[in-house]
Amino acid sequence: MKKTVLALLAVICLALSALHPASAQAAAILVNGSFEDGPSNGLDQFDVDVFAGSLAIAGWEVFGVGATGGAVDHLNTPWDVSDGVHAIDLDGRDSVFGGVRQNFATIAGQRYDVAFDLSGNPVGGPLLKQLLVTVGDFSEEYTHDSTGQTRENLAWDLILFSFIATGPTSTLSFMSLTGSPNSYGALIDNVRLTVPEPGMFLLVTLGVVARAMRRRIVAQRG
Repeated sequence: MKKTVLALLAVICLALSALHPASAQAAAILVNGSFEDGPSNGLDQFDVDVFAGSLAIAGWEVFGVGATGGAVDHLNTPWDVSDGVHAIDLDGRDSVFGGVRQNFATIAGQRYDVAFDLSGNPVGGPLLKQLLVTVGDFSEEYTHDSTGQTRENLAWDLILFSFIATGPTSTLSFMSLTGSPNSYGALIDNVRLTVPEPGMFLLVTLGVVARAMRRRIVAQRG
């Protein structure tokens, strides 16, 4: 019995070691999650307006809700972005509820984990910046307080959530809710989407079985 327990524990350790590199090498599902490929690249401008219908930010479509059609800003140096050099302000010039979205392949019923960094444009507008995030069965509003921040010194919040895919494709959407007229909205950067590590439920189950067997051996010796 003792050998059986040891063998089972060894299996668990091997499984964990096999899964760890798989997690580290997981391929990115989203394209251009940090918005590094976009229209402000190589320019001296600190931001570039990108209007609804544009595909100039690689992997992302700009959209808007409202009479003016909507726009976003592709931010550049000296903005204190969270990853790389660029980020997105969801409120471009003269926009009403600007946003960006990206379609990607999914498996119906599969869970996906999403992470992104959230901040706000402190240069003007209301201090509280709001946005709506939707994907699959998930829809949630988030708020960032930009009090005391500057363009060169931003605070970034890490946002985490999961969703269940409902079909072969899903659309991840970020839309401003900061209000109008307003050109100073929520900022997003470093968007990541991953699939939870496979086999984790099996590992947990094996661990429970191994502990139960070990307790049984101890009880028998007592």
